[in-house]
Parts: sequence; C-alpha cells; structure tokens
Amino acid sequence: MQRELTQQFILPYQDEIIEGLHDMRREVDAILRVRSDVQEDLARWGKVYPIGQCAVIRNAMLDKIHEQLVRPFHKGVDRLKVFIDNGGRIEAFWGIDKEQYFENAILIGTAVVDVANDTVDPNKDPIEFYSDHEISPLKIINTFEQVARIAEKYWNYDVYPNIYFPELAPVFPLLAIVDAKKGEGDSVKGLILMQDFVDLHERNITTVCEGYPCGLAYEFLFKSTYVHKRLSREMEQHLITSVSAQTFDAHNKICFRLGDNLDEVRRVFEVLQMNQSRIKLIEAAGKQVKNTLLTKIRVK
Repeated sequence: MQRELTQQFILPYQDEIIEGLHDMRREVDAILRVRSDVQEDLARWGKVYPIGQCAVIRNAMLDKIHEQLVRPFHKGVDRLKVFIDNGGRIEAFWGIDKEQYFENAILIGTAVVDVANDTVDPNKDPIEFYSDHEISPLKIINTFEQVARIAEKYWNYDVYPNIYFPELAPVFPLLAIVDAKKGEGDSVKGLILMQDFVDLHERNITTVCEGYPCGLAYEFLFKSTYVHKRLSREMEQHLITSVSAQTFDAHNKICFRLGDNLDEVRRVFEVLQMNQSRIKLIEAAGKQVKNTLLTKIRVK
C-alpha cells in the first residue's frame, strides 16, 4: 500500500517536495546553530555545524514537517498532506549508508529522504531524495553487531560487549572507548554506554533468541564476533576507581564487575525471562549515564 501511495502522491511531485525540504532545512539550521545543547556537543567533540549532527537535524526536520502539515507554508507540503490523508506514512528511519556511515533519514512511504546529507561532508547537498528505500544506499540496521562495526569505522569507536555492567546488558549491550578530548599533547579516551538506537531498541525488546527476551542483545553478547573481546586491564582498573555508587540510582543497584561476567549476564537474561517488567528499570538506569563518560584515561 505504501509503495502505491508513494508512486501516486509523492514521486510525481518529487522536485516540489525537495524544494520545500530545502527551505525547511534552512529554517532548522538557523535554530540549531545557536541552540545550547548543539553548541555544547560541537565543542565537546571539536566539530563545527552541521558535522555530526545527523540525528539532531533529522529530528528537527521531522518536527518541522509535522508542524507544516497542520499549517502549510512551504512548497510541497500540500502534497505531503494529501499523501498522509490517503493513508501514507512519514516516519523516522535509522540505517547504514554504503556500509560506512550511520544515517538518520525520513521515510515518506517507501521513498527515503536524507535531510542531513551534509553532516559528514559539509560540501554535499543537505537534502538527498531516493525514490525507493530498497534501491537506495541506505539500509535498515538489524543487529547490534552492525552498529558496533559501523561505529568503529564511522566514529572511530572501539566497541566491546557490555559484560561489565551485567544488569544493563540486555538493553544496553554495547560499551565503547571514544576520544573524549584531543589536543596538541596527550589525548583522553573515555568509556561510554552506547545508547540512542531507538528503532533497534524497540526491535530488541520484542525479539526472542533461544527463549530469552531482548534477543538482539543476547545475539550480540553470546553469538557475535565480539563475544570474546575484552577491555584492557588498564581500562578495567580505571573503571574500578571511577565508577562510584553515585553513578547510578541506588534503587537500581547497578555496579561494575571486573573480569569475564558472561555467566552473570546470562543470569540477568534468565531473570528477564521470568519478569520482563524489569526492562523498564534497566532503561531508567541506563538513562542516568546518557552522554556520560563512565571513566577516562590519558593516552600519550
């Protein structure tokens, strides 16, 4: 149905819709360039707008489109409204571009629009329209191993299975060592709990693997090529000294465990098998350390 609606209501007016999206993107850029959280993020990673702001821009553009559907102003929006009124869907899309980059795009029926096409190379056109997602270079992410592999290529992360915080592993199975600070002298590496994979997160909690809920996380932790990858002893020691009881809410009792904890991780999955309501507690605990360095280490 979505393909037929796209062919009838979107593709014949593609140029008109793209022009309207360019106008909306200029408005979004004017707002985001001066927004405090964006400025803080750019400063933290030593980047300039729009580099690295793919998700922020996509989300702002999606909000702008929905706002325009109520009070149309930009060109092409009336075409989108007719599409929606006839059963078409406009929704977020998170995927991989050419097996090299993460892309936060927008699905319009079966068409896909990269509304942040310039967040890796600022010289590119900010809007890229593909008539069908199946023939576009943007592919849906289906596994946490894909996330890990592309994060290592695209963001220069060093990704590990989260066996160090077993209570979080079913919902947050990825840890990553990232560049926390760069300068003329030593660099600083930090350890983060990888989050913000909304589409994959929703599929994870509804997927079952070997009878266990959070099946995509289970598959990554017990079956992927990352199964045997472990943090260095030096990073483990830094975690011991820096992860305090205050890191997480005491109610959640989340703590760091040194060494190989796969058996403990499996036990947490077994508990979830009996009581899936605990997933909400894990989600809440993970959010407490969102965008937080669990520990950091200076590298010469």
